[in-house]
Amino acid sequence: MKKITALALSMFFVVACSSSGVKNFTQYEPLKDELKDAPKWVYSEVGDYEAKASAKIIYDDLELARTEATMKARVKLAERIKSYIRKKASAVLKKHRKSKSAGLKEKMEIIIEDTTNMALIDVKEKALWISKNGNVWVLLKANPEIVNVQIENALAKILGTIE
Repeated sequence: MKKITALALSMFFVVACSSSGVKNFTQYEPLKDELKDAPKWVYSEVGDYEAKASAKIIYDDLELARTEATMKARVKLAERIKSYIRKKASAVLKKHRKSKSAGLKEKMEIIIEDTTNMALIDVKEKALWISKNGNVWVLLKANPEIVNVQIENALAKILGTIE
């Protein structure tokens, strides 16, 4: 089981970190074959407020695989936004010379969670691709205007808790 997990993680790492395209996938032939005709977004970095994920089509249920891939991509997108808010909040706290007390950290996480949920209100499927091996790939994009407003709201709320 550990070997399978390690292989899966290494495959994900190769896909996620490759910026030079599918042609460099020479060591793992099934992956090379899987992504042979893939659009560039499948094997390269995605833009700000975007996330991608895939799911295997099982029992010819395309919609189930699409839904699974979409949910995975939403989770990734939420984590990206949370991480971005945390970085900005840390910079704001340093600028105001405020330390993160235990209570502040808990309040901050609640604010980050709430604002991230609001930031994900307007998420659209930007692209969909189905590989010949039966994997559905989905690329989601959040509305940048909404995300930016929610990030600013989060920072204002965090600042409000320390003043």
